[in-house]
Amino acid sequence: MQHVTTAQQMPVVQIQDEDGRFWYSFTEDCTLHVRTQLGFVREYAIQKGYCWDGASIPQALWMVVGHPMDERFKFASCVHDLNCEESTTQYQRREADSIFEYHLYEAGVGRLRCSAMWLGCRIWALFLWPIWRRL
Repeated sequence: MQHVTTAQQMPVVQIQDEDGRFWYSFTEDCTLHVRTQLGFVREYAIQKGYCWDGASIPQALWMVVGHPMDERFKFASCVHDLNCEESTTQYQRREADSIFEYHLYEAGVGRLRCSAMWLGCRIWALFLWPIWRRL
């Protein structure tokens, strides 16, 4: 099984669904090794076929923030989605959002853009995520 620590190592392809949305899909099983901002390493076993939609950026903000499928967002958005899928508390969501911001910065995204993307995640987590989780 492949061990992945960067976006360039991720065995993924972009696919487009019938609605025209783009997704990343893993082409093989692998293990993501994710460093937290405190230096701890988490491992995530990823199954072939796991999909996520890149960074969830509203289309109205693409010109400012960037396209959801930007290569610099790939690793951070995958890790964020994995963490959010496991989150059941606001503390876990806050941690997921912080790890997302950390990996954006590590991928070369500017500090202001990282902060704006983190803020978008926090707004979603505080106001909309509790409602969305109940649906």
